Amino acid sequence: MKQPGNDRLLRVVLAFAWFDLGLLILMLPWSHLWESNALLARYPGLIPYMFSGYMRGAVSGIGLVDMIMAADALLGRRPTTVAPRN
Repeated sequence: MKQPGNDRLLRVVLAFAWFDLGLLILMLPWSHLWESNALLARYPGLIPYMFSGYMRGAVSGIGLVDMIMAADALLGRRPTTVAPRN
């Protein structure tokens, strides 16, 4: 039997995880870690693409979507259920 408190706790934990991941992805392209990583050292041909503002903005946009998902998980309404016919 599912308890209503467990569903609420799961939503809060998921929202916290989505928000943290979104914040990390939102800020990472604009930090010094983006410019000094092992991927760019191994594949120097990617440097012009990874340093472009378009790529950084696209990655930051994914982080923003994660943060919106976190807000939706906390503030969104519960899905409605349909009563079975007898």
